[in-house]
Amino acid sequence: MMTEPDLVQIGDQACIDDASVIAHINSQGQFSLNTVAVGERATLKRFSRVLSGGAVLKGATLLEHTLLLAGDIADAYSVWQGWPAQMVAAPPSPGPVRASIQTVSLVSKAEPSGTKKTSEVDDTDRWCWKP
Repeated sequence: MMTEPDLVQIGDQACIDDASVIAHINSQGQFSLNTVAVGERATLKRFSRVLSGGAVLKGATLLEHTLLLAGDIADAYSVWQGWPAQMVAAPPSPGPVRASIQTVSLVSKAEPSGTKKTSEVDDTDRWCWKP
């Protein structure tokens, strides 16, 4: 159910099941309209509800019977559940950051004269890393 579809933004490939997206709020006699955003690839499962000013960011999921309160934001790639909603699974960590990739070359240490090196020999004493 969408009470004010003009105030709802839905991203590409978002999945909204039997859920409610409500862009108005009447609190203590004060009526207001706010946008509601459902990000790209976000999922609102059955009987979940997003209230006025709420946002479900990219890839986030609201599980069944979940209420995202007015103005709350479900973080990207997180999972939420409950009435009111609480995060039950945090977004995955991005992993180690690679600031730069250095070219590494393999150089041969000085070899005694008369020694013959072949590609079949795995002699780590003769090789070192040089950045």
